[in-house]
Amino acid sequence: MASKLNNTINEDFVQAVWQHLWFDIKELKTIDGKAIQIIKTGNLNRNSGPDFSEAMIEIDGIKWVGNVEIHTKSSDWKLHGHQRDTAYNNVILHVVLYHDEDIKTANNNTIPVLELYKLINPSLIEKYKYLIAQEQSIPCKDLVSKVSELDKMQWLERLISERLEYKSRGIFTLLAQTQSHWEQVFYITLATNFGFHVNKQPFEQLAFNLPLSILGKHKNNKTQIECLVFGVAGLLEETIIEDAYYNTLQKEFTHLKNKYQLKPMDASQWRFMRTRPSNFPSIRLAQFADLIYKSSHLFSKILEIENIKTLYTLFDVEADEYWKTHFKFGEIANNSQTHLGSQAADIIIINTIAPILFAYGKYKNEQQYIDRALDFLVQLKPEKNSIITLWEKYGIKASHASDSQALLHLKNTYCDYKKCMNCSWGRLFVKNSPL
Repeated sequence: MASKLNNTINEDFVQAVWQHLWFDIKELKTIDGKAIQIIKTGNLNRNSGPDFSEAMIEIDGIKWVGNVEIHTKSSDWKLHGHQRDTAYNNVILHVVLYHDEDIKTANNNTIPVLELYKLINPSLIEKYKYLIAQEQSIPCKDLVSKVSELDKMQWLERLISERLEYKSRGIFTLLAQTQSHWEQVFYITLATNFGFHVNKQPFEQLAFNLPLSILGKHKNNKTQIECLVFGVAGLLEETIIEDAYYNTLQKEFTHLKNKYQLKPMDASQWRFMRTRPSNFPSIRLAQFADLIYKSSHLFSKILEIENIKTLYTLFDVEADEYWKTHFKFGEIANNSQTHLGSQAADIIIINTIAPILFAYGKYKNEQQYIDRALDFLVQLKPEKNSIITLWEKYGIKASHASDSQALLHLKNTYCDYKKCMNCSWGRLFVKNSPL
């Protein structure tokens, strides 16, 4: 029996059973026969350390307050090395699906054990097994359309907060690297997302190689801004004789490169293949240069904007006239799209503006910025991509960008890893739905 259970049920399921008391709580006893009364299951811990903190349990009439550790089988305690970890010394109860071995803490104390397997309705286990056995990318695809509108809305609202929390962690890392320079953090984040996935990494590298402080010294000279952007990007290293615009940028950059000891990137990092011409890195770099030229202290301006229409005006940028007849330096080609389109602006607002407002609000403990970030996402159209199309196929339609971001997070963070018991919809199925 132990082998079968261990191969099909993971710790997430046992955590959910404990947290939501999905078992018979009458006349509970430890494996050695001591009476248990659960006063409080505790707070679920997603970080390192015991699974639940601040639990309150009464064992044989004595009240205990402390941590509860959850495992599929008791021997997992040793497998995870808890017997050597002092962080687990104040565990007051070891809750397991199946007890197969007595264990001790680092200070040699024996911990009371509650075995759940015989206390759980077998249908819960069968429904959980059904979910994690699904090979489809969304395990509950045949069931999710039956979730009530209220449950859908509540879980999507929680997921968008999770996604913004996740993105905030990256922003806080940048903040530490830049000595709490929010303008620089915003500049790096904005540049990264100007790569629009295909050229995300080289754009990020560009921002690190070309500090905002240097661009600020040339904010009134568009040609110098352009030469700095293209030069550090590594796109001014060739010799092109019959191209006046290119030669002007190259000459300017030669001077500024020596002045600031700038190191150009390897031009091969930029991906032109398998992208639409309007999304070529040359066009995006030119638009990025125009944005930098038109908008000094951009982050400060973002903080002041409360209306999304006003926000759009900041991204009314266009590549230089040269790019109407070129996609690459020195190569003539018709290009009718040099403006940053509204769809591209939406992507920047979704991936840059909303996350950084959310992070700033968290950092400063100012709810207005958190609310504004969420409000901007609700005002934008939902994204269109293969994941959102998949959710629509199974009856979940995104009404706005907040929903589409939440659904992306759900698919990438929960569904792909079969974290069904961490998902509100998965728990609803296991607890309430018939097979």
